[in-house]
Amino acid sequence: MKSQKGIALTSLIIYVIAMLIVISIISVISTFFYNNIEEVGENVDPSKEFTQFNTYFLQDINRDEIEVIECKNDESTNQNYIILSDGTQYTFKNQSVYRGKVKICENIYQMSFEYTKEENQKGVVNVKYKLTEQDTEEKSEKFTLLN
Repeated sequence: MKSQKGIALTSLIIYVIAMLIVISIISVISTFFYNNIEEVGENVDPSKEFTQFNTYFLQDINRDEIEVIECKNDESTNQNYIILSDGTQYTFKNQSVYRGKVKICENIYQMSFEYTKEENQKGVVNVKYKLTEQDTEEKSEKFTLLN
């Protein structure tokens, strides 16, 4: 009798086919995964972005001894900014809001800053904004300085 050592040709073909099937299944799953990740990155919710701006701005406005140094809205370049007494500057340009040179939110359609002093001598910053182009009405948030 002959000893049967080694792998037969048919079992070798079966192993290769099985490995090809496993590799193709893994590649299809990873392709779907990476395509969905790209879609999630493209779909940024503007209200979440504005909430992020709101958090930073509220934190800066509610500090003691903060005053508004300059507030400007340039409609021709659509660049609006406000500078606080501690040197912090919020700038809206190219549908993004920057705190200093750091972009804190994006995909905001329109935003402007207005600063007024009320009768009780407290400063009020009014932030007017539209989150999307489809917004028919401009929304507004008022922030009162502590001083």
